[in-house]
This record gives sequence, C-alpha cells and structure tokens, in this order.
Amino acid sequence: MSEPLFLDINYLKLCLKTLFEPEGLLSRRYFKIHESFENLDIEDMNKNNYIELIAKSTNEENKYLFIYFTNTSNFMSKTNKTKYGNLFDIKKKIMNLNKLTNDSININMIIILTRPFKLNVNILEKKVTDKIGINNIQIFVYNSLLFNISKHSAIPKKIKVISRKDDIELICYKKNISKEKLPKILINDPLALFYGLKKGELFEFTRISQNAGEYIYYRLCTT
Repeated sequence: MSEPLFLDINYLKLCLKTLFEPEGLLSRRYFKIHESFENLDIEDMNKNNYIELIAKSTNEENKYLFIYFTNTSNFMSKTNKTKYGNLFDIKKKIMNLNKLTNDSININMIIILTRPFKLNVNILEKKVTDKIGINNIQIFVYNSLLFNISKHSAIPKKIKVISRKDDIELICYKKNISKEKLPKILINDPLALFYGLKKGELFEFTRISQNAGEYIYYRLCTT
C-alpha cells in the first residue's frame, strides 16, 4: 500500500483552499480550475501518490496551468513513471481535457511537494524544466500554501502584476526614474512566489491613505 499524499489530510484541504478560494492563487494569476476538478473527493485524492489538476487562463487565449501534487522529490525518475504519473505528456492531457485540436498552447506548471524535503528548490525546478521542456515551472513546498499570503493584513488589498515592457517603460517615464532605480522585491519573496512574479516584472500596489486617498507604488522583481 502506498503512502498517502499528505500525512495529515487537513494540509491538503488548506492547500486546495489557498488555490481555489476567491482571491486565491489561481484567481490572483487569472486562472480558473477546469470544471472536472470542481467537486473533488478529498479523502479519495489523498490516497494517491500524486494529484494532477488543470486550470485555464481567464484573460489569455490558449494559456493553461498544470498543477501537480506529489509526495516524493524523485517523481521524474523513469522507474516512477507509472506510480507518479507521466509528466512528459502534459500537453496531451491538457488538449484532451479541453478538446483542443491546435497544440499551440502556453503551459504553466506548479509542483507542490507534500513533504518538507531537504533540497534546493531552484535546482529541482531547473532539472524538471530541462526534462519536461516547459519553461514556466514553479515548485512549492506545501507549508508555503497553507495560508493565502495575499490576504495578510500587512499586504495591500489591490495588487497588480505588470509584465509588458511597454507598460513598465511608461511607468518609469511618468515617475521620471530608470527601471533599475525602482524599489525592489526579491523573486523568492513569499508574495512574489505566490503571484509567480518573474525577474523584470513589476508589482503595482495600491494602498488607501486617509490623507492622500489612493496611493500607488511599485516594486521591481529581481534576484
């Protein structure tokens, strides 16, 4: 008999809540879970070695998110291909589920490790990226998803990710500042990880001030 996905099923429930809830990770990144995964049997899910979920972008055509829970850091091993799912056919799985005929799709992937392994997540991300061929892969250890950090009282309620180069240049022009001199946020900051912020992108934060009303400021993502 295989080990359950989570030793404590309550951790699975909390992770799923952080992913699916309003203003959760998926909605913050403008994704919506596929209807096939809306009514999950959590008890049954936790009996498996892994879970695969698929979400679709709500604001970009042909953009998808593949979510993979696993209870081992050795999930890419060829000997574990059957036990832990075949991650080399992610595109096929997405296309079949969404009944797509055009394989020109943009795939993002989140891997959630359900054990606190002693490993370098950045090295593992690179290994998986090299093997699977998906560039936008992010790995979380489960305990970083037990709470929705975007709802913390110290975090501004209005947050926007600005990715387009033209939009960033316009902001710098209006503020009369070079991009490099903008205040920084590290790429491994918990909030940056939650939003999937990439190097060179901006966070736009909006706070409410009693004196000045809405106050907008920016943070540049850097390593």
